[in-house]
Amino acid sequence: MPIAQVPDRRRFLRAASAGLSGLLLGCRGESTLETVPDAGQPRLLPHGSPLRSIAALVNTSDTTSAFVATLTATVGQTQPLPGRATQMLLYNGMAPGPLIELREGQHVRITLDNQLGDDSTIHWHGLPVPADQDGNPMDPVKTGTTQLYEFDLPLGCAGTYWYHPHPHDLTAQQVARGLAGPLIVRARRRFSRKVESPPRGCPLHAVESNCVKFRSIQVAVCQRVWVRAMALRRVRIFRAQATRANVFGFPAATSRR
Repeated sequence: MPIAQVPDRRRFLRAASAGLSGLLLGCRGESTLETVPDAGQPRLLPHGSPLRSIAALVNTSDTTSAFVATLTATVGQTQPLPGRATQMLLYNGMAPGPLIELREGQHVRITLDNQLGDDSTIHWHGLPVPADQDGNPMDPVKTGTTQLYEFDLPLGCAGTYWYHPHPHDLTAQQVARGLAGPLIVRARRRFSRKVESPPRGCPLHAVESNCVKFRSIQVAVCQRVWVRAMALRRVRIFRAQATRANVFGFPAATSRR
């Protein structure tokens, strides 16, 4: 009996992403079918349809330094296309799940309420979280129970991520049926793109220096660094000339005053 080929991780992620991207598409016009000229087959999603917005998960914490929320996984009816209801797996009644917006340095407390009828987890794909909070297959959340995921977001982890279930033997099925959602970690500090030009008094005006706040003391430091660099350069040139003179028997060069 031939052994079924198990899809690798990369192939699974490509297939799951393709399926979820279809759920993000909205619909325009009255008809939900569009004929493909070359294949002659009806297309469920019209070409060029805009992405619909995704509601954000509400933070119920009293302070901005923490993020507290609940994700309820259920089986329910939804309409990816107008007038075409289908049964899917939902996070808080949505497929894909709500957008989770976090910030570096926040203390995160998100509870999974599993009402699926099967084991499930929440895996924070790519986030630097402790292993016991990562929602791996070794820590399944049984149906009818809840699991609190709690971790701190370190500085430097700002970026775009996604979350999805990761139960043993059920990951692909649950993701393909709708259990996944976007996650964004915002940087703790926002840097201005406005860059001021170095002052004309700064000797490093020709290059981009570190004189960001142009005060008199910083200009003076730049001048001292420039003078010292030029002095060291002259010393190196003199030593190189003296070394060549000793090796080849030429008279040693003397420094100019």
